Amino acid sequence: MAGVSIKREITNMLEDLQENKLKRFRDELRDRDRAGEPRVRRKDLQGNDCYDTANLLVSTFTEFGALKVSLELLRLIGCNREADELDRHFVDVHRSALIQNVSMVDSILDELLDHKVMQQDMYDLIRSKPTSQDQMRLLYSGPLKGCGTKGKDILYTILETNHPMLIDNLKGQ
Repeated sequence: MAGVSIKREITNMLEDLQENKLKRFRDELRDRDRAGEPRVRRKDLQGNDCYDTANLLVSTFTEFGALKVSLELLRLIGCNREADELDRHFVDVHRSALIQNVSMVDSILDELLDHKVMQQDMYDLIRSKPTSQDQMRLLYSGPLKGCGTKGKDILYTILETNHPMLIDNLKGQ
């Protein structure tokens, strides 16, 4: 997903699916019914091309929600390879840019500690590093390595708040 928006990646993935798999993807999307989550109606999918379907996913579920739903549906219809290719988190894809450009690491660490993405000893170790780049590298090689998608989602939300212009620039690449 390097340098491309989630919506564009979903569109590309849909365009690469065989016609029968694309039909199954859309059928499963239409039939998907999860408590507390919005539903996609049959009429909203009629006549849609891949771009329209990706737009519908993003407008219904948000970008990261659309990614989550797309991964779920791809695995459900047996497109595991396609799901694996799509399943790269934003903070992993943009690791180098984030290491080089995130400057207010202390406030990010505070929030990650509050959300229990890391323990106090790791927090102290990261804060002891002399530069923001060293701090971000240790964050990646330590807590982010083992926290899974949930921890990376928390970091992404924090970055959206603390570094909105950087995140917008990375999304737009």
